[in-house]
Parts: sequence; C-alpha cells; structure tokens
Amino acid sequence: MGTSPPFRSSWTEADSLHLYLLSRTGVSRSEAARQMGRGIGSIRYHLAALGYSWREPGEPLHPAVSPSPSAAGRPRLGALDGLRGLALLAVLGYHLAPATFRGGFIGVDVFFVLSGFLLTTLLVDEHRRTGAIDRRAYAVRRLRRIVPGLAALLLGLVVILPLVAPDDVHRLREDVLWAGAGLANWHMVADGSSYFSHIGRPPFTRHLWSIAVEMQFYVACPFLVGWLVRRRRGVAVALLAALIAAAATLMALTYAGPDPSRAYYGTDTRAGALLMGVLLALLPATLPLPRRLRAVTGRLLGLAGLAAVGALVALVALADDQAPALYPAGFIATEVAAAVLILAALRPGVLGALVGARPLRWLGLRSYGIYLWSWPVVVLSHPGLDAAWYRTAAAIGGALAAVALGDISYRLVERRWLRGESAPTTPARTPRAARPPVPAWRPSTRRRLALPGMAMAALAMAGVLATLPSRDPI
Repeated sequence: MGTSPPFRSSWTEADSLHLYLLSRTGVSRSEAARQMGRGIGSIRYHLAALGYSWREPGEPLHPAVSPSPSAAGRPRLGALDGLRGLALLAVLGYHLAPATFRGGFIGVDVFFVLSGFLLTTLLVDEHRRTGAIDRRAYAVRRLRRIVPGLAALLLGLVVILPLVAPDDVHRLREDVLWAGAGLANWHMVADGSSYFSHIGRPPFTRHLWSIAVEMQFYVACPFLVGWLVRRRRGVAVALLAALIAAAATLMALTYAGPDPSRAYYGTDTRAGALLMGVLLALLPATLPLPRRLRAVTGRLLGLAGLAAVGALVALVALADDQAPALYPAGFIATEVAAAVLILAALRPGVLGALVGARPLRWLGLRSYGIYLWSWPVVVLSHPGLDAAWYRTAAAIGGALAAVALGDISYRLVERRWLRGESAPTTPARTPRAARPPVPAWRPSTRRRLALPGMAMAALAMAGVLATLPSRDPI
C-alpha cells in the first residue's frame, strides 16, 4: 500500500462533493467520468486522495445523501445548482420589480437552507472518513469561496462610487469595513439602518447583511456539526429543532412594526434557515421500509416537492416583507418548503430534471457573484434618481448588467480561487503509476503571487478609504 496522492488543486470543493455523491449511487466509474467531464484515471486518482471507496451494489449509503441518481442522468448537484438559480431569480425580481415579486426576498432563505445542507453534508462525510473535522482546512475553503468575490465587489465600490455617486461616499468607509469583517448586518442594526426605507438612495452594501449572516454561520458550523455527529441522531435532531424554534421565537419577539429591520437583519433571528439545512443533512436518507412502501414514499415525496414549489411561488407573489404574519410563520413556511424541495430535487423524477435544467444551473453557479453585484446596479439605476428611464427598462437593464458582472466575477475571480489552478497539473488520463511524485507543499506561481497581490489590493483599498469624506455634505 502506497501513500495517498496529494489533493489535486484543479478539483473544487463542489467537484469533490459531486464525486462523493456519484460514488454512493452505484453508477459505473466510466459514467461518473462522463458526467463530470474527466478521465477515469483522474476520477480514480482523486477518489484515492480523498479516501473514498466506490460503493458496490448493496452497500449502505451515507445518511445525508439521497439514494438515487437523477432521472435525466445529470449529476445530482446540478439540481441544487438549479435551486440556487431559482432562488437568485426570486431575489433579482424583488430587487428589480418589487411590485411584481413582492415576496422575492424569500430567495435568501432558500440560499440559507441550501448552504446549511451542503456544508453539513461535507463536514459529516469528512468526519465519517477521518474521524475528525479539519477546521483549518475548512476555514481555508470557506475563505476561498466567499472572500475573493466580496473583495472584488468592495474594491469596485471604493473605486467607482466616488466618480458616479460622490454625494453618498461619506458612508462608504464604514460600510466597506463592516462588510469586510462579516458584520454588516449588526452594523445596520446598530446604525438604525432600515431595510424597508425607500426614501433617497439606499446604502450600496445593504444586501451584504445576508453575506454577513452566512460568514458568521461559517464560523460556528464546524463546531456545531462536530458536536452533533458525536451524539445519537435523535439527540442531534431534537437539539436542532429546539434551536430553530428559538430563532423563530426571537424573530417574533424582536418584530416591531411598521419597520421590522431588527428581526430581518439579525443573525439570531435568521439562523433558523441555516439550521434547517443542517437538520436536513442529518436526517436519514432512507428508512427501513418494505420495497412497496419505499416506492409509495418516493411518489409522495415527489408530490410534496411539487406542493413546495407551489408554496414558494405563492410566497414570492404574495408575501409582504413587513407583515406580522411573516415573522416568523412565513419564514418557517419558506424554510420547510425549501427543505422539502431539496429532498425532492435529489430524487429521480421530473421535478429534479426541471430544476436541474442547464439555464438554471448556469445561473446557480454564478449566483454568488450575480447577487453581490445586483444591488449596487439596482441602486445606481434607480428610475428618477440616477436615470431618466422607465421602470421596465431599468429592471431589464439592471438584470442584464447584474448577470454580466456576476459572470465576469465567476470567471475571473471566484473560479480561479476555487480551483487554485486554471488546469490540472497532470493530464487527466495519465496512468497513476506513470505520474511523477508532486510535492503537496510546492506552490504554483499563481499561488506565490496571490498573497502579495491581495496585500497590495488591501493597501490600495485602505488608501482610497482614508481619503473618502466621513461626513454628509448636505
């Protein structure tokens, strides 16, 4: 037995989860290679590096993973990317056409449930394979996922806004610093910034409250999951249910009409959606039922998924972001519907195929960058304030600009940091025995230049921020 090969930097965290999901479904290695667009040699090499073994028919599944591949033959992660795309469309609709998509803000809660589910799935699998959770490696993965895109946005705002919106740069320094620290939501609470105010130009970083909530959850997640996996499943489920109920109770207690910004921004009040994803990942994927009953439950789950879609569509069309009924009943309904939809999308069927359609997956892969850039575009294209055009034209132009900027962010910033390398170090089909040993510690030229480049960018941003006015000129 030789030592395990080093982790290949051309594989992202999503690729690894994708490979793990495929390895548990019983599909052949050649089919997995076809679905992932990689050679069989690369599949075997990375599988060994991660410590996975290919599941043979009859072996038990990982409890956090659905048991069947998608009906259309697509990787099941495609369905989750498609759900991200749907959630993004809801949020874009709410930002660009709030009169039509009144409840599109619930798309953020769908993002939260997905994030909790995927992170917990990865951490539970790591604990299953290694008996522990490498928190340092986890922190590096999370930073590489969220910081580059966020830093690009903040740097863009610092450079562009003094030129196009000079009257609003007095508040940019604090907004950028708090957003970079992952505490934008609490800064808005302390500053009394209303999420629902429509007077004048809103802050360009208002939408980063949700990124701050996620970043704070990232800090707690490995500790929470590490504790839960060492407990009996019933204890873990009961604790998570209690935490979700506590978050809902806090949301109800902190609601203050007609401006419930505190209940909307708070990490303590919005953590329920993320914890719902954690709970979903810890539930067993299959139950010890007879074969006929399993088929019936599969059909019922498909129907429940369709009902969840209907519920989410109704919420997007009808929900009022300031209504007392939303805090917490509407948000709980959103979280439950999102969890059911995730379960249904991971199973074979029409729903999974529709959700995993290529356009939705394309949007889902770029959802982070599109979300980051969409709100500044909306603020700058506000009809009657910054542009003399009709609302429909502003909405269409804003959507196209946000998607274009998000695609640029994904291609030029996010993907480079996620992959670490633009191409595999060795050809995908090179036999394992023929590969020369590659020291895991040897950095590439891009990585050697990455940290100095980030330091220079941070210093440049700090220099520009120091020159910005801090008082309102009016």
